[in-house]
Parts: sequence; structure tokens; C-alpha cells
Amino acid sequence: WMEVLTQMKASVFEGPGVLAIKDVPTPTPGPDEVLVRVKVCGVCATDLYMLQGESISEAHQYPLIPGHEFSGVIEAIGANVRNVRRGEKVAIDPIYPCNQCSYCKSNQQNHCEHLQGPGTTVPGGFAEYVSVPAYAVHKFHNIGFDEAALAEPLATVVYGQERARIAFGDNVLIIGAGAIGLLHLQLALAAGASR
Repeated sequence: WMEVLTQMKASVFEGPGVLAIKDVPTPTPGPDEVLVRVKVCGVCATDLYMLQGESISEAHQYPLIPGHEFSGVIEAIGANVRNVRRGEKVAIDPIYPCNQCSYCKSNQQNHCEHLQGPGTTVPGGFAEYVSVPAYAVHKFHNIGFDEAALAEPLATVVYGQERARIAFGDNVLIIGAGAIGLLHLQLALAAGASR
């Protein structure tokens, strides 16, 4: 397959305010990686900030293929990969910790000293294919690619809801009616919020 697919289409942020659709080399998965054929990729506010030249980290460098909320199909697997097979549908965890630093060893991977992430520090899902660490893919079966691409936004909402501790009959204020706001609305109602 790689002989045929040496090039792929990708959306590339080339600089502040500069987005180009380009032919770029198709990635080759390393021994502990999988190649995902992207089916759906969401647009996050982080993507928009990066396009505007704003950044949450000095690690973001142009040019960059954005996109960290994506799902797709395993197209190829590295030599050491055992947790998935070609053809399986997967959602992506957009945090690639080193699993070696003191934070990772104390189960605080979000503070990893060498944290990488698709669409922020490494190529992301606004492309036809992405190489992803095998530990960062999660198989799914009974939902579509659109829903699976919402796994990461939903995870942030679940975390916020757990911290908010919404109880039956509570009044809840949600600021914003984007994807995150609408997911908060659904979970607040499911928790019994009255207004």
C-alpha cells in the first residue's frame, strides 16, 4: 500500500492566518505506532487559536497539520503492535506522554515533561493519514465515526461535570453553545438539573 500512497492531502497551518491544502508525504508508522486513515476530525478552539497565531505552548511550531479530535480506521501497524489489527475502527487519545518521566510514573501523564500531541506538536487529523502511538488508540464498534471523534471533547466535559457535582434539581449556567457547551447541557440534564 505504501508504494501507491506515498503522498496524501493535508490541511497545513503555514503561519498565522495561512492555511493551505497540500500534498505531503504519507507517514510510515514506527514499530510502536499505527497508521490511521482519518474518517472524521473535529475543529477545536485550540485549532482556531493556532491558526490565528496564538498558542497555549511554545511547542507549537509552523508549519503544522492541526487536528486532535479524530477517529478513523487502522490502515497499517508497526512491528511491535499487538493491541489492534488492520481494519479496526479507532478514536484517538490526543495526549502522547513519554511514560518515562516522574509525572508519567506517578500517573499524571497530563503533566508529562515530554508531552506530545497530534495537531499541536506532531501532525494531526486534518490529513488523510496519521501515525499514532498504539497506546493512544481506542477501538469502538457500536457508534459512528462522528460520535467517536467527540470522545476527547466528551472526556473534558465528563471531567468538568465530575468537578461541578451537579445534583438533582440544581440550576446550572452553561456559557457557550458550541460542542462543549451542548455536551455539558446533555450531561447536566442527565444528572437531574432542573434549569
